[in-house]
Amino acid sequence: MMTMPRLALMVIASTLLAGCGSPPSGPSSTGIQTPRPEGAMPRDGDVIAKPGERKVIQASVQPEPIQAEPLKFDEIIKSGDRIAFVGDDVTQQQFYVRSLGTALLCMKPGYGLRLFNGGIDGATATTALDWADDFLVTSKPTVVFLCFGLNDGKNLPPSDAVVDKYEDSLGKLIEKVKATQGVREVVVMSAPAVQTGQVEQGNKGGYNQTLYRLAMSAQTIATVKKVKFVDLYDPMRVVYTEAARAGGDMLTIGGRLPTEDAHTVLASVILYGIGVTRPMLEPVGWAPLKAPRMGRIRGALGITLSEPDYRLAVQSRTVYEKMREFDALFFQAWRLAKPDRKTRSRPELLEQADASWFELDTYVRGAYASAR
Repeated sequence: MMTMPRLALMVIASTLLAGCGSPPSGPSSTGIQTPRPEGAMPRDGDVIAKPGERKVIQASVQPEPIQAEPLKFDEIIKSGDRIAFVGDDVTQQQFYVRSLGTALLCMKPGYGLRLFNGGIDGATATTALDWADDFLVTSKPTVVFLCFGLNDGKNLPPSDAVVDKYEDSLGKLIEKVKATQGVREVVVMSAPAVQTGQVEQGNKGGYNQTLYRLAMSAQTIATVKKVKFVDLYDPMRVVYTEAARAGGDMLTIGGRLPTEDAHTVLASVILYGIGVTRPMLEPVGWAPLKAPRMGRIRGALGITLSEPDYRLAVQSRTVYEKMREFDALFFQAWRLAKPDRKTRSRPELLEQADASWFELDTYVRGAYASAR
């Protein structure tokens, strides 16, 4: 499991998640424990070598436990990268991509990075096979993050049929992305947990059991396909569990989709997962939310951060807000303006989006010149 985020997430800000339990014990000395019974929920500190005997696992493949350690940042993010996020409802909400983008832009102002949101409400790894090509052609990415599972699980108890279909589709999607011209790196992310006990739909706890199995499968398929993996399921499960235990404010909409505040926590988990450290992030005063809201979740972040200087916090928030215009224009270009549309055409909207990002990039380079 993700050791550093788990420890950080257990030290939750008292204003949000007072009364946290003690940190979990670490994994065994071998790093491998006996697989759990079918459908059993993971326990804090557990490490599983592989998600059972899945037929997609080749005999020579020995997948790591769910993100045993962070990836190497410099291998994933490079100067000039165009970073695309392909996913479902959670990605379409745009908040975690915007929060993550704020951190990357402020840390690397001279890199000329650009981020694209490719989330579709209700999407699964299977349906993405039909529309991913159009998104990839429109965004022209060099790095692609894939995040599916929320709808693939169908809010059903764990079953081999659900898992098998997810594994097959995710594997095909990875191959499609890898074959896209210009793509250098692919990162698979597991779906975040839902807030058990708050899900308006039926099945509640069983939904997380399914998402856990899909998370393990996502890690396995990423290993088989030789791409990177970041776990979002377990860190968010810890956050939601502690929030419920403390009686804190809701962090989800209907228990299923993260609120904007929870998206910022989610972004911090991704940042940790791709190798961002506190010394990298803290000097830029990452604070995409307004001060009171940022203060509520600071103790739940995957990377421990102190309260930032006011000036840096304002700059960070400005970057976050400036990304909204680009996101709106790109959304129109990709989702609403088909390539052959005559009015408000895709080329016209993409040109406007380019201008919007140029303005954002100019602001970032000026505000964070000393961070280069």
